[in-house]
Amino acid sequence: EEVRVMNSAHRTMLRLSTAALASLTCFHAAAGDPLACQPNAEQPMLPTFHLIGNVTKNSDGSLKLEPINDASGVTYLNGIYHVWHQCCQNHWDHAISRDLIHWQRLPPPIQPVTLKTWDGSISMLGNSDPNGPVIIYDAQDGKLSHDEKYHGTDGAPRAPLDRPILGVARLDDPADKYLLKWHREAWNPVNFTQGPSAGIAFPGPIFKNGDHYDFIGQGSLFSSADNTFRTWTRKDGPGGKNVMAPLGGGHENSGQWMMPLPETVDGSPLPSGPTAPNVLINTAGGNRYVFATWDSTTETLTPWTAPKGAPSTGQVANLEGAHASWWGASGGSDNNGRMMMIGWATPDFKGPAGPGIDFLTRLTLLREAKYDPEIENLVATPVPELYGLRGASLASASAVPLHSAAPYVVPGTDGGAAASADIELNFTGWASMTTPVTFGVCVLGSATDGTVGIGFAVTVDPVAKTAGVSAKSCPPLSSQDEAPHGSANVTRMMNNTNFPHGDIFDHEFPAGTGPTACQALCDQTAACQAWTFLKRGPDNGMSCCIKGPISGADGCPVPASGMWSGAKTAGTVSCGGSPPHPPPPPANAVQLLNATTVTLRVLPDRSVADAFVQGGRWAGTTSWLGKTARQPSASRVSVFSSADGISVDVGGWGMGCGWLTPSYTDNPTL
Repeated sequence: EEVRVMNSAHRTMLRLSTAALASLTCFHAAAGDPLACQPNAEQPMLPTFHLIGNVTKNSDGSLKLEPINDASGVTYLNGIYHVWHQCCQNHWDHAISRDLIHWQRLPPPIQPVTLKTWDGSISMLGNSDPNGPVIIYDAQDGKLSHDEKYHGTDGAPRAPLDRPILGVARLDDPADKYLLKWHREAWNPVNFTQGPSAGIAFPGPIFKNGDHYDFIGQGSLFSSADNTFRTWTRKDGPGGKNVMAPLGGGHENSGQWMMPLPETVDGSPLPSGPTAPNVLINTAGGNRYVFATWDSTTETLTPWTAPKGAPSTGQVANLEGAHASWWGASGGSDNNGRMMMIGWATPDFKGPAGPGIDFLTRLTLLREAKYDPEIENLVATPVPELYGLRGASLASASAVPLHSAAPYVVPGTDGGAAASADIELNFTGWASMTTPVTFGVCVLGSATDGTVGIGFAVTVDPVAKTAGVSAKSCPPLSSQDEAPHGSANVTRMMNNTNFPHGDIFDHEFPAGTGPTACQALCDQTAACQAWTFLKRGPDNGMSCCIKGPISGADGCPVPASGMWSGAKTAGTVSCGGSPPHPPPPPANAVQLLNATTVTLRVLPDRSVADAFVQGGRWAGTTSWLGKTARQPSASRVSVFSSADGISVDVGGWGMGCGWLTPSYTDNPTL
């Protein structure tokens, strides 16, 4: 027997045997005490202060670790924060915390896990609905109508590709402060009044709007007067124009996260006036937000274009510059008045990662986003509570001169000491230069092999007062040039090809549109360097994915049946690794303004590292890029520069365990 599951890269379908699917169906049946924090010497790849899947210990001492993936939201209720995410490619999972430092994993909220529930969102409904919050989720195993689109010629159900049916789950006990146990509504699936073709995947949170409820999904607005949330009506305008068309159109998960603007970094007022934005709305992956004004009377979105350089589709906040993907976020009353986000820390590690672990997945750090009036945009940093997890000081040095000939090795960080750490760096000296200079840090490095570890490089243009940031494998100790990187010959139009990473935004075209429309859109977009054009589903239109820089470890085009791609400029590109001194990417340039210091905070955690430049004006997470597992002693921190004349201040602290005891429970007592 054969079933299908989704591949998260482009949400394409993979065929798996039922035996293979059974290996992905995870249960929280412990074979020993769940222990999420293991000694570095025994499990050098297993993070201690990032969220990982449920850990159980076998009698032989090896571990079982559940694989986790897409995040589905962050919420707050009665003193407890909740992180919701996907597990095992087939069900929702749930972790809670009171202090945003120490977490405890709970059972999957919607049982049984043998019936698949994934993606979607949780809606707190202003914390005022007598029936409590609601989860609206994608489910491909629910009750399908006998519509030909969803059945084969033999009448047997078939997977509806990017159109899974939607289901609703509610709390068993609306007064349950832990939001522990949920049930699927017996009447599932959700009914769309215009038939199955009116349905969508990736629904956003439901919110009350006067006498009815709304949610936005894949760019379209849906409304219901039914407080059971059973029946919804799509409210696209004339010609199928959806509510997010003024913001650039609706694509795969446009609108899945919409929330009020968060507070400012300095406590000053938010933008005001008749055209000031009042919402942020996701337009790609959960990490890209457009500032807009939501008019609850007309149910329309108007982009905020006042900031200098803002596109006609609205000021954009790009909150992930490295490799993490599929974020969940919440703000406003849903999350204690704070905008928070968490994502899937890709790439996953496939292979021996420690006793019992052959496939390692993890989430990013939980980030808090705020509005920075100086740049008229968002910044994202680790939640400030995380400072409370710092332990003993590992390093402290001031005004250390850097030399291009060799990096500065931070004393006290070898031998596993900085395997889980918090490193702060302040770079000076670049402001008086006249040409670009690159500097940065390698963490989780080896004392014997300079290519081991995770590196973050900042390229500053002192004249333009901007910086570009890249995340990559560590540079060799003797040079800032990476090991030889690959290249590819690219043309302006390539059939059956995909540029898999680097999305800036997507734009939807009507069905039947040819790839030249996407090519033209790239030519008209200053930040575009490449594009990919594809059909999203059996009834959907064509999606044009506009890409930023295509140099980097994952930048090479790959074969992809049925897709078209192209580069803005034909030629040979370096795409198997970042070039030695990458120019600042224009789409994600960090504004330095009048600063003379560049700040870089990096939090390595055994096999993953999160970095934040200039107070979160750039944020990025990357997981272990090596093909073999990290060794326990590999924890060196080394700081490098492509030119003499740069100085750095260094501070470093060890980090404690971010889990409660027990790290998993069926009976929470927080």
